[in-house]
Amino acid sequence: MRLASVFIMAAIITSVVFVPVSAQPLTQLEVRPVYRVLPDYPVHGAGREGLVELEFTVTESGRVKNIEVILSQPEGVFDAAAAEALSLWIFSPVVFDGNPIEVDGIKERFRFVPPEG
Repeated sequence: MRLASVFIMAAIITSVVFVPVSAQPLTQLEVRPVYRVLPDYPVHGAGREGLVELEFTVTESGRVKNIEVILSQPEGVFDAAAAEALSLWIFSPVVFDGNPIEVDGIKERFRFVPPEG
């Protein structure tokens, strides 16, 4: 049984600094989500708070791929819920020199707070 995500409090922080390597001067590009899904609080969370930080790639079309857990507290408890939610996110495609590009090394942090009641 899954608890509705309406009851979970999640702090979502997108932290991205992308600096492409090219013949042109280095430019900082912004990666912005246009569609987000909050993770469900897993039943096996057993009333604990948690934190999961994920690193991933945004494709040329704005989809998420190559999701990796880089921080998990407590380890393994909330990882799947965070990765599942992130896999559904959609980002504005990043455009560099007039062309959409794939961007690696994007990080997203999810904080899990047990539902009240």
